[in-house]
Amino acid sequence: MIEPTAGGTNATWLAAWPKMQKRLYVVARTNLPDHTIVLKAADDNAEYMMAQCDPTLYNDNNILWSFHSYIPFLISHQGATWAGDVVGHVKNIPYPLW
Repeated sequence: MIEPTAGGTNATWLAAWPKMQKRLYVVARTNLPDHTIVLKAADDNAEYMMAQCDPTLYNDNNILWSFHSYIPFLISHQGATWAGDVVGHVKNIPYPLW
């Protein structure tokens, strides 16, 4: 799941994701003992949700923690016609600006 979201940002979903991810991790690690596994935060893998992740649940040196940050949204999604009225028309803005 690249951006784990089910049921939006409601508290039930946000509380359920760590347990769901742990179950997925156990299955993946059991079947792929040497592969690097990427773990992530709930709510579309948002950076502000990383504080909800508990790395102590995983006694594994072969995992990576991932997050997405879309700030500033206008820059990260420039040209995406599905992202809103203005964003699809914004193109070729370098980031960082300097």
